[in-house]
Amino acid sequence: MRALFKIFIVGLVLSAFIGCSSSVTSKKTTQEKNWEYYYRLGLSYISSGENAKAISYLHKAYEKNPSNPDILNALGIVYASVGDTKNAEKYFLKAIELDNQKAETYTNLGALYAQMGKYNKAIEYLEKAVSITQYYEKEKAYYNLALVYKRLKDYEKYEMYMNKAVSYKVTFLPAYVSLSNYYLSIGEIEKAKNLLLKAKHYGLDSPYIYLNLGKVYYAYGDKDKAQEYLKKAYKKAVSNQFVKDEARKLLEYLTLEKEYPYPIKDSSQLTKKRETKPKEPPKMEEKTPVNNPPKNQVEEVLNNKVIEKNTEKNFKFYIQVGVFSSKLRASEFLEKLTIHGLKPQIKEKPLADKIYYYVIIGYFDNYLKAYEFLNEKLKKKGINGIIKFERL
Repeated sequence: MRALFKIFIVGLVLSAFIGCSSSVTSKKTTQEKNWEYYYRLGLSYISSGENAKAISYLHKAYEKNPSNPDILNALGIVYASVGDTKNAEKYFLKAIELDNQKAETYTNLGALYAQMGKYNKAIEYLEKAVSITQYYEKEKAYYNLALVYKRLKDYEKYEMYMNKAVSYKVTFLPAYVSLSNYYLSIGEIEKAKNLLLKAKHYGLDSPYIYLNLGKVYYAYGDKDKAQEYLKKAYKKAVSNQFVKDEARKLLEYLTLEKEYPYPIKDSSQLTKKRETKPKEPPKMEEKTPVNNPPKNQVEEVLNNKVIEKNTEKNFKFYIQVGVFSSKLRASEFLEKLTIHGLKPQIKEKPLADKIYYYVIIGYFDNYLKAYEFLNEKLKKKGINGIIKFERL
């Protein structure tokens, strides 16, 4: 239960802090400048974890501009962070009264109610969040909805909403980790494999992804791939002791040629059957137990270099933001994008005896970088696009 609540708190802060913004024009009164100054100071202290200072400065902003929903939302965040759920709830509700289309606030309040164990209220507000069309971070609301249903032991809805979180943001790591852990815990090896390979395809470079891929290939009986991913998990973990311990333990099991130590729901799912060596009868005169492999064998596995195949090196990725039949219109659009600090280009392509002018932004080394630029830079400016690629 503690781990679940911890996840809610993290989701709460991230979804709100990223979402709370203020549309401030260049013409401001002195009073407006003052509230904005205190508000931004408050946000910076939330980011650095200095919550007492954050509360102080946000209240100063609130005194100068009590009708700003972003200030109220930020106050809700910081009070939730220090465990003051009463004040957090109060400020979130006030923010919603002032702006009932602020999806981030619904997500934050839903996460707060989940932390408080008020699951029906949590579901109500999280569902309101995902119902708002303009909400561009729906994956966070779906993720928290999934966790609520998992707490209620409704695993069908947990799986459904966690898959929605992945669908709405294909690089949303927490959903991949939670759902793959769940699949592995119930022995759904094939589902775990498909999900984890999707995460890898989109460039998610996480020790948890590698650890779970190691488990998948262990279950499949593919010792080489299992060792490869477990070793990568161990090296990538750095200060994550849980992942390092788990990876080392499984590498030791592989060295001892032990059976996969977790459940498998239906072994017929596996396209490659697990291979096991027939056990030889023990010699009576040998009484030395073999519970642990020689340390040098495990260290050898951990120290061997892994040669990674990066198929994305054969491609270059770009974002197509507009198509025009007129070069003049394409050039005008390009100028508008340049004002935003972007560096667009125009590509000419013939199609059905006509020349079309494609306005693109790029190039990017891999799909993930292009995806993050599209979502973090372009969509927040109201610019939509399609990720495409060319062979090198």
